[in-house]
Amino acid sequence: MTDLPQSRDRLLTMKQLEDRGLAPVATLRFWRHTGEYGPPSAKIGRRVLYREADVERWIAAQFDAPKPGIGTESDLDRDLDRDRDRIGIRDGNRDGTETDRPAA
Repeated sequence: MTDLPQSRDRLLTMKQLEDRGLAPVATLRFWRHTGEYGPPSAKIGRRVLYREADVERWIAAQFDAPKPGIGTESDLDRDLDRDRDRIGIRDGNRDGTETDRPAA
């Protein structure tokens, strides 16, 4: 049988993270659903739990993460362009035709 690590980490619920001001419970659920953002979590029984140390590390990493600078494309712009390309919309027209806007 494998020995479990002796961790003194406190386990936190979504409600406790919300009470600490991290994010609303609905946002935590969305982050967990997409798996692309948010601190690591585990479902134990019916409860989703977060290790306090993991949450603290994740918060610290948010301050160290590179920020979009002036003149660089933001993540949101890049995602929007990717989605437009995926569904065949360019320059905002739903029918795929070009707009009269001058090129930037």
